[in-house]
Amino acid sequence: MPSISPFATGNRSNKGSDLCMKAAVITRYGTPDVVQVREVERPTPKNNEVLVRVRAPTVSAADWRIRKADPFIVRFFAGLLRPTKIPIGGMEFAGTVESVGKPVTRFAPGEEVFGRTLFKLGTHAEYVCVPETLLAMKPVNLPLEEAAAVFFGGMTVLGFLANAKIRPGDRVLIYGASGSVGVFAVQLAKHFGAHVTAVCSTANLDLVKSLGADEVVDYAKEDFSAAGRVYDMIFDTVGKCSKKAARCWQTSSRLNRAIPSRLCIARRAATRPTPSSISPGIMPWILS
Repeated sequence: MPSISPFATGNRSNKGSDLCMKAAVITRYGTPDVVQVREVERPTPKNNEVLVRVRAPTVSAADWRIRKADPFIVRFFAGLLRPTKIPIGGMEFAGTVESVGKPVTRFAPGEEVFGRTLFKLGTHAEYVCVPETLLAMKPVNLPLEEAAAVFFGGMTVLGFLANAKIRPGDRVLIYGASGSVGVFAVQLAKHFGAHVTAVCSTANLDLVKSLGADEVVDYAKEDFSAAGRVYDMIFDTVGKCSKKAARCWQTSSRLNRAIPSRLCIARRAATRPTPSSISPGIMPWILS
């Protein structure tokens, strides 16, 4: 979820020089108390990079999974015994351009931007350096804390919908429609002209309806696969509807799983007719 950075108060570190900053450092794998605010070296933008003063980062599932090394595979890219390769969490942010490297021309100091760092992470700090290709100008009417949360859910959904070749008039089922991916899936599917059936909990029915879903199903009270329902595309954002989705499989041409349940995708691909788009790999699951 987005949050105003505790470092965005104007109280820069005075230790040593202006090239220091405060950051929430993951000192070792474990419980939340392993994250400590420390003085670290402030990054310097390289060629094609932009130094951004972070005003609003986000906290996502990726952060606690890396902090806990859950699943164990996290250790292979974050550090075997300690997260030495990814000592600072945070994948998304919004903030103000502090300086730019050569030959950046798209951004200038003082401009408000939002972006992502992908698996480099590092946004839980006063400053972060990112390639200019991972930045965008923040819309004037979008608050910093809302802009910070756009990239993970929004870009994930765009990729899957494009890969599945969504078309106007498609009947799309979105399972997990109220999460960070689901809320974008509903809105973007509607933008592309689809008829959207959204599945969520009782507490989030009104929220999902307000996003534009044509039909909203409370999974605690109703089975979305019952009554002969047929969908052109099934977008599972949480990896929990495999068995029910299979009931619609023979007549549903496309299955998108934003969060694969371990090796379920590989088994399904080997035993079922191949849909036009299946999300491969384990990395999206790690971030669930």
